[in-house]
Amino acid sequence: WLFGFGLEVVADRQKSQFKANADNADKFINVGLWSWSRHPNYFGELSFWWGLYFFGLAAEKSFVWTIAGPLMMTGMFLGVSIPWMDRRSCERRPEYADHMKRVSGLVPWFPKKA
Repeated sequence: WLFGFGLEVVADRQKSQFKANADNADKFINVGLWSWSRHPNYFGELSFWWGLYFFGLAAEKSFVWTIAGPLMMTGMFLGVSIPWMDRRSCERRPEYADHMKRVSGLVPWFPKKA
């Protein structure tokens, strides 16, 4: 839970600082956590929800049914939000397609060589 919350805060802060720089107006963020994942804020959000689920499950085994929450969040991000954001980014900045080939969509991981 704490890891996910912290990751989301750092990713959102990095993006906010990036957007605040007028020189970055026509660019997409590919520095900091964003060089390891195209959507580190989403990964932080999902980590947060899965963390809450495991806390609940540890407290009371009968809470197993609450897995519906993190599963639905994961499905929403993987099936809707990430594809939509990537498509929109490619339409606005054609060079984003190359970025997608190098950088993980969700889970922060080592970028591929260009």
